[in-house]
Amino acid sequence: MAQGQVAAGFLERVAGYAGLHDSLTGWRLARLLRLSAAGAEDDALARVGAALELIEVAARLHFGAPGAEPLTVLDPIAVAEGDHLFARALELVVPLRNPEIVDLTALAIADVAAGSILDVPASEEAPEGDSAPDVGEARELRGALYRVAAELGAVLSGASVDRRAELRSAGVQVAVLEGTPADSRGNAAEQVSAEVARSLPGSEGLIAEWL
Repeated sequence: MAQGQVAAGFLERVAGYAGLHDSLTGWRLARLLRLSAAGAEDDALARVGAALELIEVAARLHFGAPGAEPLTVLDPIAVAEGDHLFARALELVVPLRNPEIVDLTALAIADVAAGSILDVPASEEAPEGDSAPDVGEARELRGALYRVAAELGAVLSGASVDRRAELRSAGVQVAVLEGTPADSRGNAAEQVSAEVARSLPGSEGLIAEWL
């Protein structure tokens, strides 16, 4: 397998655990997790990768698709399905018997769930002015998943405290790059991409694909 590429077999296992035929984001969270978890056991990686992908789908159900108009009211059916996916995500990681993995997964779920409840009113009246839902908040919460994915990879691989901090930073940088419109990135994008590549060897092709 070429450097920076994720084995098809790994993504098949992620899809199997998640019960998903495909990923709207090209399995980005699972792929970032695997890059961050050099040397980790594959089955554990596949379980955690599937949990992350389910949380991403739940975030989309709660907030709507990226680039779409922000939701003005909560869709109870979508929220219920999203909550079901949160539960499935936790069910996948609990058998690993790693409290830190469970805590990080639960934290990601809590961030997404709290944001969706606080920022979108459960009423039929569209909000106005400052009370309108903040689509930037939705992007921020999705971006936080990249940070969590990188840290989960570090935990699975037994990385040092310093290495974990480095990987968390790389996850944040990836999220910032992805969330910045192409015509607004400028030269800073190349510098950040280079920094991420140093932290995550083999990620160059993946980052280029995302951007």
